[in-house]
Amino acid sequence: TVQIATLILGILVFGRTPLAAVSMIWLNLIVLLPTSIAFSSENSSSTLSLRRHESRELISLNSILSIALPSLAITVLTLVAYALGMPYGSVAAATLSFAVLSICSTVHSFTLSHTYTVFQKGTVRNLVMPVACLISLLLLLIVILTPFGTLLSLTTLNGSGWLFVLVSAVITLGVGELTKFVTPKIKNI
Repeated sequence: TVQIATLILGILVFGRTPLAAVSMIWLNLIVLLPTSIAFSSENSSSTLSLRRHESRELISLNSILSIALPSLAITVLTLVAYALGMPYGSVAAATLSFAVLSICSTVHSFTLSHTYTVFQKGTVRNLVMPVACLISLLLLLIVILTPFGTLLSLTTLNGSGWLFVLVSAVITLGVGELTKFVTPKIKNI
């Protein structure tokens, strides 16, 4: 949903897509494959019963908000990254938006992997997820920092670009964790 929203809003705002189709495919391989494997390694019966006990429903306003608000933040951050990169050329803008979307999606997957905030418990129930996130980060660095990136029409980022990627990741983590803190206080409709 984040990728589709980014493409549609990118066309509406900039008159073109922030990322090429081949970049979107690689983004899915970098981010979704490792984190999907991590999600599949969870003990589904204990996770499902825990989440059912906490929210009383599988689909609730709280679960929709916990997905929608971080997704909206990621979409906005990706579009801001594209706009910030445009003065340096379309390749730099695409690279910055690719990096932001990759990192923020990885962080979002991490925050979705547990129902409590990391600030409350401090431990991770699914130990495969942090490894999957590190693999995603490593794959992103390989794609951007090696000549392989030129095949995807990407370039290397400068220090301010990497700083924006880091700030975007922290914002995504904050929105995801804040959503978990606030949504239990909202009564379901």
